[in-house]
Formats: sequence, C-alpha cells, structure tokens
Amino acid sequence: MSGVAVDASTAAEDDATIDIKHGKTLIHIEISKNSTILQLKRKIERETGIEPMNQKMPNLKLGKHLAPDEASIESLGKLPSKVMLLGKSTKDVTELKNLEKEMLEKAPEILDDFESDVLDSEPLLCYSDPVYVARLAARIEKYKGLSPLNETREGMKLLVLDIDYTLFDHRTPGETAQELARPYLHEFLSSAYKRYDIVIWSATSMLWIKTKMQELGVLSHPNYKILALVDSGSMITVQTKERGIFNCKPLGWIWAQPWSKERGYDSSNTVMFDDLRRNFAMNPSSGLKIKPFRNAHTNRATDNELKKLKVYVDIIARENVDFKTLDHKKWERYVLKVLKEGRLSEEEANEVKGFWPNSTVVRELAEQQSSQAGDQRQ
Repeated sequence: MSGVAVDASTAAEDDATIDIKHGKTLIHIEISKNSTILQLKRKIERETGIEPMNQKMPNLKLGKHLAPDEASIESLGKLPSKVMLLGKSTKDVTELKNLEKEMLEKAPEILDDFESDVLDSEPLLCYSDPVYVARLAARIEKYKGLSPLNETREGMKLLVLDIDYTLFDHRTPGETAQELARPYLHEFLSSAYKRYDIVIWSATSMLWIKTKMQELGVLSHPNYKILALVDSGSMITVQTKERGIFNCKPLGWIWAQPWSKERGYDSSNTVMFDDLRRNFAMNPSSGLKIKPFRNAHTNRATDNELKKLKVYVDIIARENVDFKTLDHKKWERYVLKVLKEGRLSEEEANEVKGFWPNSTVVRELAEQQSSQAGDQRQ
C-alpha cells in the first residue's frame, strides 16, 4: 500500500496545471511536466481548434527566447501564472480572409476626404477652436502616456510617424511582419535619426504598437533609436461640418510632455507623417500626408516613398529651415527646387533625378549638361 501511495505522490509531482489565456477565455490544461511544448500545443489544439503551427505563446520562454517545441515543460522552470496564447485556426483565418475579400468587393471606393478638392473648401480650423483647445489641455492633464524609451538629443528636430499604411501594410496577409514593412524603412529611419528624434504615434493600443515595432525590428535596430511610442490615448475627438466627427493626433500633446519641452519641440521643428490628413486637424501645417502603402506584395517593387522623403527631411533639417514656413503638400517640388539650385550633393542629385526623371527641372538640367558637354567638345 505504501508503494502505491509513493507512486501517486510522484505522479502528482510530475503533473502540472497550466492556465492558458486566449482572448477573454481561460483554459486549464493538465499535463505532465515531462511533456514537450509540442505536446502542450496539441492539447491546446483539442481545446481551441488552433493548430500547433498557428499557436504563439509570447510569455512561455526558455531563458530569454521563446520555448522551442522540443523543450520539456519542466526545463522552463517557473511557469507564468497565465500563459498568453495568440493565434487562429487555419479555418478561422481562411474564413476571415474570405469575409474581408467579400467586404472589400462590396464596399464602394473610399478616397481620402482630406485630399478631395471639394472638401478643401472647408479649411481645418480645429486648432483655433476654444472647445478643442480646452479638450487638448484636458487630455494633456489626464493622460501621461508611456515614458520615453530613450533620451532626447540636443540640436535635433522631431519626426512623428504613423504606422498603419505609413510604415507597414497592416491589412495584407503575410508570413512575417518584414514582408509587409514599407520598402526602405530601416534606411529611412537610420538616415532621419542623424538629425531627428523619432516618435511613433499610432491610433491603436500601446500593446499593438510595441508588438508591431518589435516584429519589424524597429525597437532593436543598431543604427537608430526610437525616442517614444504614443498610442490612441493621446488623441482627441473633433468635429467639422463637412467631415463630421473624427479622432485626430494633436501634436500639442507631444509638445507638452516634459521630455519634449526640454528640447523646445514645437511647430518650427516638428513634422508628422500620416496617410490620413484628418489626423493633422489640430496642426495642419505640421502634417505631411504620405502616399498609403497597401497591397505590399504587389507594390513592394515600385514603392520608394520613404527613399524620396529621406532626402526631403534631411534637407529641411540640415538647412535649419523654420518648418512653419514650409508647405509639406509640396514637398516634392521643394526637393526639385533644391536640386535646381545646386544645393544637393552629387549622390543626392543623381538619386533625385532618378526619382522624377520626367520633371521639368530634371529635363532642363539634362539639357544644360548636354549643352555644356557639347561646348567642351568644340
């Protein structure tokens, strides 16, 4: 009898109950500590229908790395009180893709209403409306956001970047985030970092922002550092007659933060990229509407928007232009103007000529160069 008791005790010690949190659902999994992670995933599959290959458990780690399938549960040491489970079954993913395709086919074409000539008849004056000025002041007072990730740097300008459709195509399916990253993302950020402190601001949750930036390698890149992450909690709601009610990103919230105030960031030295003009409602002169990056797999080969903008943001920073004097809608014309005036390096000039080969400025410069070459031959 005593032998049976010892065996039962040993068996109890060898078993573990693991709490799996999937969305709002909590699942209790009974499993031997000698079992592998793959065996755990198969038990999870029986409970959720999510195949092992589609399961991600970001806080189940072996050391500093995600636990591999072949590792035993016992080898992980102390387990989290709740193991977070991310993922959908192949069936659910397929159904979701089919539903999205059906919705897109049925939906009318949607244009950016802030780019429309018709709606430009109503200027964005929210920034001067006392109601929204007071609303912004209240948001600054009540919402402090996440502490900066890194220190501000003396003499830098400030660059504020959106994520969705600006740096990343968040709607197109892909195996990895890198497949959906906008071309030249790291090249652009590395170049901008030489003259700008960089803030990422997305109209989403902080968890999503952190996750996506980590997946894209933005938070760990050796050539640049992100100053701060800002989420939807810093946005305010405004209303206009023609555009109705919408949320926007008031740069005043960033400018009011202690880490921003210490460097004197304001409209004279800040530029913000977003694919939606409505996000500039509280600071229209500081916003640059970037061409949206969609359909990553088909547009990756031709999209060079960040490569072009790399030249623009570098010029206006190094020449110490007062950003309030700029019309960011005409940023391409500005780059061509600087090219025409001979204020670019030879490498930059050749790059810009390649971006806009059919522009009047590039054609005129080519004709001048050809004429000068002819005179030298004579």
